[in-house]
Amino acid sequence: MSISLTASITLLYPLAIWLGQGTVEPRVLAGLLVVAGLTRLPTLTESAGARWWLGGTLLLSTVVIWSNLTLPLKLYPVLVNVAMLCVFSYSLIHPPSMVERFVRLHEPELPPQAVGYMRRVTQVWCFFLALTVPSRSRRRSGHLPLSGRFTMD
Repeated sequence: MSISLTASITLLYPLAIWLGQGTVEPRVLAGLLVVAGLTRLPTLTESAGARWWLGGTLLLSTVVIWSNLTLPLKLYPVLVNVAMLCVFSYSLIHPPSMVERFVRLHEPELPPQAVGYMRRVTQVWCFFLALTVPSRSRRRSGHLPLSGRFTMD
């Protein structure tokens, strides 16, 4: 499967869950989560991360099918956020940083000052992701004050 298909499913998943909740049984919506996980099949032999990703999505799908609750379906974006936080944090411990890797795809030769700057940008992303994980988790579970309920959840 192509990267664009995986990206499309990942981006459209929250919208599909939002539109489907209350009208479609969660067990049926779990099929979307299975499809999102199966888009990772071609990369299973290439990375351990893909195996963890598939395992996580299949675990969430199993919980939804067993319980018929919507909450596990809403946790998929939280899982994406946690995975990104882990990858960005890991890249700070084992350089090059994630932002540097992205930049080097287009500009292989970088001055030393740029490397330091990109490391700092990666740290900022880690901080942002760490702040948004609890917020996303609370919003998904419904534990927010009234003002936080006026979102697409």
